[in-house]
Amino acid sequence: EQFFTQKKEKEENKILFLGRISKKKKIETLIEALPLIKNKEIKLEIVGPKEEGYSQYIESLIRKYNLSSRVKILDPIYDLTSKIKKLDSAKLYILPSRVEGMPQSLIEAMARGKIVIGSNSIAIRDLIKEKENGYLFEFNNPKDLARVVDLALSQNSKTIKKNAEKSVQEFNWEKVIGKIDDVIFS
Repeated sequence: EQFFTQKKEKEENKILFLGRISKKKKIETLIEALPLIKNKEIKLEIVGPKEEGYSQYIESLIRKYNLSSRVKILDPIYDLTSKIKKLDSAKLYILPSRVEGMPQSLIEAMARGKIVIGSNSIAIRDLIKEKENGYLFEFNNPKDLARVVDLALSQNSKTIKKNAEKSVQEFNWEKVIGKIDDVIFS
C-alpha cells in the first residue's frame, strides 16, 4: 500500500537498478550501455546485496569504461520508506535480467510511476507493454538498451508513467489477499 500512497520525491538525472547484484541480473549490459547513451550527464546507481565475485567484475567494467564518476554501487536498502525514496529519485528504472520469476523491484518501480525499461524476457515482458507502460530492449544488447534509454528520455512520458502505475494496481496486497479469499472461500 505504501508504494501507492507515499509522497513522491524529486527525480534526479539518473538510472536505477535496485536488486541483487548477481550474474543472473546481467548488470554488465547496463554498464556497457551507459557510454552509448546520448545524455552524458546521466548517472547510474546500482543498489543491492552483492554476489561475491560478480560485484568485482562489475567494478572492473566501471573502471574499463572510465565511468567511476557516473556509476555508484550502493549497499542494499531494506527500509521500505528509504527504498521508495530511492526509486523516486531516479528518472528511469532498468531491469536487464535474462530470467525473472515475479520481478518485485520492477513492480515496485511501476507502482511509483517510474519509466521502466526491461529486457524482452519472460516475466518482464508480461509486465511491460512496449511503449504503453514502459519499454523493452533486446536481452544482452547494450546498443539496443542505449537506444531505448534515449527514446524514453526524449518522449513525453507522463502517459507511460501513469499507465505503469495503473498496470500494477492489481499487485496491491489487499487486492491479492481478496482474490485469494475468493478462491479459498467460494
